Amino acid sequence: MDRAMHGTDHWRAFVWGALLVALGPGFLAGAALLAAVPLGVPVGPWWPAVAQVHGFAQLAGFAGLMVLGVALHFLPRLRGAPLAAPALVPWVLGLYGGALLLRVLGQTLGPLLPPAAPPVAPLRLLFALSGPLALAGALAGLALLGRTAQLGPPLRTRAGFRQVAPFLAAGGAAFLFYHGLNALGTLRAGGESLWTVAPALDAPAVRLALLGWLVPVGVAFSARSFPLFLWTRPPRQRLLRGGLLLLLLGLALSLVPDPRLEAVGDGAQGLALVGLVAALNVLAPKAPPPGGRTDPREAHLARATRWPLIGAYGWLAGAGVLLLLRALLPPTGLAPPPEDAVRHALGAGYVLLLVVGMGLRLLPGFAGGRGRDVALGWAWAAIAAAHGAALLRVLPGLAGWLGASGGRWAVVLPGVAGFAGAVAVVAFGAALLPALAAPARRRERGGPAG
Repeated sequence: MDRAMHGTDHWRAFVWGALLVALGPGFLAGAALLAAVPLGVPVGPWWPAVAQVHGFAQLAGFAGLMVLGVALHFLPRLRGAPLAAPALVPWVLGLYGGALLLRVLGQTLGPLLPPAAPPVAPLRLLFALSGPLALAGALAGLALLGRTAQLGPPLRTRAGFRQVAPFLAAGGAAFLFYHGLNALGTLRAGGESLWTVAPALDAPAVRLALLGWLVPVGVAFSARSFPLFLWTRPPRQRLLRGGLLLLLLGLALSLVPDPRLEAVGDGAQGLALVGLVAALNVLAPKAPPPGGRTDPREAHLARATRWPLIGAYGWLAGAGVLLLLRALLPPTGLAPPPEDAVRHALGAGYVLLLVVGMGLRLLPGFAGGRGRDVALGWAWAAIAAAHGAALLRVLPGLAGWLGASGGRWAVVLPGVAGFAGAVAVVAFGAALLPALAAPARRRERGGPAG
């Protein structure tokens, strides 16, 4: 696939931007937040504000920039069409990335200052405008992708695109709703001189991002890639689409402010997640690996990335079970699992591991390189740290729910998880760096890039 088909190499800037956001306001900020409490640091109004910055950075920054960058490169290949208006991609990156920067600066620095300090008013304005600007960037990016999807050969000739189109459409719609709620929330908070988005808007926005946007998009990429990467059997299409419909129905019910409907919605979403894992055949017996001679380093990378990819869907199934328990336990008088455990099973478990596993396999090819150029030592470090971050972040909360008091460790370990996530991000970038630079070095030596 040549450059004309993809239309832009700006996906690299999206990817590196995603990693920078994940490292700073994402994982390290989360570690600082969780470490502040046991250390007795006086946090005041800064803590809830930065907690929201952390969540927004992980969802809109790490996941949002990564998904947009990969989609702007991958969708044209899948559709068999050139990217529509590639000259607009830098504007999408500037608008969306700029909005992220405004949110981080405004919401992090503002609560630290006295209310009458001169910088407070401009910082509050930055915070208020960050939501609408991020929504505008999301709209622009999806408009490019939507226009690209309308180009190319007849849909009947693109079976791969037809397979995942419903998941991409659902994910795109939820992505817009997520940013719409954030835009409303930052504008309202700015008008009321607050530094946090109201929970009535923030909580459904996070649920939309995780279950309405990231799960469908992740499943779409997995359905196309896992038969190649993991040698899984082809996905079961009816179960796949049925799982998507049940997930969206459950998500809609869970957003209704009625406890009974919320419980039904949680149960439907839980069943849907378990069904999607089953439909992808991730945990089922694998097909025989392809024959022929394989570069030993590429074979090593393939074996290594099986761990985060299978692990991601283990966490997705675990999140499904937790949602089912949230629906079934309250009528019996038992306490349901905490919502925080569900969020981080999806975020620190599913999303982080899927990005690490898919990124190590896909991104070298995007650059015209080869899997053998990936730094395997760093790749293993990223995989191990990502698994550690997920376990350390989710298990202490579940232990507390089950009545197993961990004392000080129950408070300390989630903070350690933030540092483990930061290590995963740094190691992931270090693993990819030689693979992304190798094609340029080969061109300089006069050899083939790929």
